[in-house]
Amino acid sequence: MFSRVSMLGWLTLLGVGASSALGALQLPLPGGAEFVPVPALPAQPQIFDLDARGSCAVIWTDLGFSALTTDEGQTFRFAPVPLEFLQWGPRFYCADNRFFIARGADLLELLGGDWRPVGPPPGPPSATFRGLVRAPGVLYVGTGTRVLAAHDGAPTFTPVLAGVDALVTDGQAVFAAKNKEVYRVAADEKLSLVSKLTSAVSVLAFADAALLAATAERLFRSEDGGKSWTPVPGAPPGIIETSGFAGSLIVTTASGTRTRSANGTWATLDKVYRARPGVKRLWMHYNGGFFGHVAQLGDAVVADSLPVEQMHTVRALAANGKRLVVSLYRPASVHVSADSGKTWQSACPDTRIDHAVLDGNRLQLAAFRSSTDVKKCGTPGLKTRFVPTLPEETCNGDLCVRFAHGALLRSRDRGKIWEDLTANLGHKANVGVAAAAASGHEIIIARTAAVIFPLDVQEYSTLLRSIDDGRTFAPLALPFKVTAFAPGDSGWFFGTHLYGVVRVPYAVASPAPSVSPAPSVSPRH
Repeated sequence: MFSRVSMLGWLTLLGVGASSALGALQLPLPGGAEFVPVPALPAQPQIFDLDARGSCAVIWTDLGFSALTTDEGQTFRFAPVPLEFLQWGPRFYCADNRFFIARGADLLELLGGDWRPVGPPPGPPSATFRGLVRAPGVLYVGTGTRVLAAHDGAPTFTPVLAGVDALVTDGQAVFAAKNKEVYRVAADEKLSLVSKLTSAVSVLAFADAALLAATAERLFRSEDGGKSWTPVPGAPPGIIETSGFAGSLIVTTASGTRTRSANGTWATLDKVYRARPGVKRLWMHYNGGFFGHVAQLGDAVVADSLPVEQMHTVRALAANGKRLVVSLYRPASVHVSADSGKTWQSACPDTRIDHAVLDGNRLQLAAFRSSTDVKKCGTPGLKTRFVPTLPEETCNGDLCVRFAHGALLRSRDRGKIWEDLTANLGHKANVGVAAAAASGHEIIIARTAAVIFPLDVQEYSTLLRSIDDGRTFAPLALPFKVTAFAPGDSGWFFGTHLYGVVRVPYAVASPAPSVSPAPSVSPRH
């Protein structure tokens, strides 16, 4: 099993650190910000992609983070995946202690805890090769639309090898395939034709001291550097990946993964979607999103898991005074606290709630997907009502804010008189408000919400905060994605993607307005 690693390792990677109930953690927030422990343990994530090479491996999960190791899984560190990359099928690669995301024409590298672009601006498609090849003095990454190279450890990549469909090295020579032709690649990326096969080559690999070339129909083997080729008996058609491990050949097709031993015997790795060789283990990505490893083919598979004790994504959050209600993404559940998160009670196990609002002891819950489970949901000490959608209004005692019809309104007497604060947003008023809440002299609003794919969790975009009774608003910068927010007894509670719940203290109280009050408006229903 993988070593159990706390969230500290993940946050250390992100360059954060201060103490809280979860350990020595820090976030670059105003003084006093802290994590609020959430009681439930997350379920194991499903694996979307896995790459391994030598002692390194990178695993992309459906929870929206990647797990990274440089010692074959003895220790792990973690990094969130850019949300804009989650939807379009990125591929993850590693080489030594470098980690990459490739998607389309884009190439990002993990640098200082952030995924940063290291490739040139996108250009027209020029190559179909997807993969990473580490050759002497150069690192090649194929994104699926072009091949990029970094020479001699350079931090940035440049386009090379136009038209290449496959690329491989044995640690000395580099070979490339373009359509039916196999080339040798020189140090200056010039190509020298070696041979030509009868069909287009889609995969090149080295295994068992031989160069391998896969076409749509067959797998070929060359022991003279690609000058001559012989078919590999029994190889399946449609190979999309091939490699070697402990003297055996491994091939992957759309229907599964097979191995060929040194004596030519073929076997099927049952339910293995993809297998990637390391130094001492063969990593296996199973259908259904699980993964494990073996030290030798034929050994019993060791089922692996990732240490995700604190990696919670909050689907919905509501607060009022010391009461706090949290709906978690996985496991889908609702938890209630009467003391600002110090202790919890399970309210709705196995129940998905997408939105929540708490007004005194009156709790309203909404779920995008109707479920009979919500009728079984009991929230201790709260009067609970399930609604199709929540009102575009939140109240904190007599203080209410409304964010309907493109306007931002505020009432100090529970809706008897409303003040229109929309003009105080300035140029920001041209963008609608997706959520708003107020406490004392503070108001926080969120811009339009987007759905985090594939989590199906709503994430708010730009947050704006006023600490002067709504007279002015300024961006509120937070180092995580916000899925929900609400005011509590001593600060704002933020539901986050992967960070659970974070409490941020209120700002120093501002003086009462010294200007004329905002115009009053009639209540809207």
